[in-house]
Amino acid sequence: MWPPQDQQGNPWQQPSPWVRPGGYPQDTIGQPPPAAKTSLGPWIVGAATLVGVTAIMVASIVAAGNKAATQQPAAVITQATASPSPTPIRSRKVVTAADKSAQVTVPNDWKPYELNPIGKIELVDPKVTQYLLVLSQPREDFDVDLKGLAELSIDELSTSMDVTRQSEPKSLTINGSPALEYEFDLTLNGLKFVYWMTVIEGAQNYHRVMTWTFASNADRDRPALRRITQSFKGI
Repeated sequence: MWPPQDQQGNPWQQPSPWVRPGGYPQDTIGQPPPAAKTSLGPWIVGAATLVGVTAIMVASIVAAGNKAATQQPAAVITQATASPSPTPIRSRKVVTAADKSAQVTVPNDWKPYELNPIGKIELVDPKVTQYLLVLSQPREDFDVDLKGLAELSIDELSTSMDVTRQSEPKSLTINGSPALEYEFDLTLNGLKFVYWMTVIEGAQNYHRVMTWTFASNADRDRPALRRITQSFKGI
């Protein structure tokens, strides 16, 4: 069930950051410390990300760039490089999670944007409404393998919103790490999205790289968003 419920022994125990679509984070003061591993909680899908973002997306696309320029980023830009493509060159940058657990390479005009309270890397291209969220957690916290984690994530996604299409998993190797990629058509609050979820097994962490865009932009955005996902490195 999403939002996750507070249950004793839940290692992800924390109040839901969204009281309703577009809601605001709640006070966590007095919350008991997390216990040992069991439920995937808010990490499992990042559905709250879509719920929170979707409700304000249409009104906030233009404002996203302004907000990004002033908020404290969850990730750090570590370097910039030029694209080798001979056709319109877009300079690119490496964005590293603040805890050094992950990094991705994105076009320079992508901006930090708060999408999920536990996101490691959270970025948006406000000009074309493309979104990226990276979540990472130690593998030792879970009792499932990569496929099991993907299946749990899909189950939770399906209970949180209307999944009208799900692709078969695509087995990948991303910078030496095994990965499974899925593509979904989603409907939420009357809006249609295409959503890509790639679950990656790192040496110490499980990672999920999630990208999405409006359904009308999916064919245009799919290659660029997959390129970003394939640039992922767990560090």
